[in-house]
Amino acid sequence: MKLSDIAIKRPVTIFMIVLIVLILGGVSLTKLSVDLFPELNLPVAVTVIN
Repeated sequence: MKLSDIAIKRPVTIFMIVLIVLILGGVSLTKLSVDLFPELNLPVAVTVIN
């Protein structure tokens, strides 16, 4: 069976699988140690009008 067939026949099952994956991802993100986060240098543009 194709994934699309399963998704059409059993949408609640697909929803529960997606929900479990999101919850596990959120739990994993909170358990991630700080040294594994990438260093981010966000570009900033400032406009000053005199």
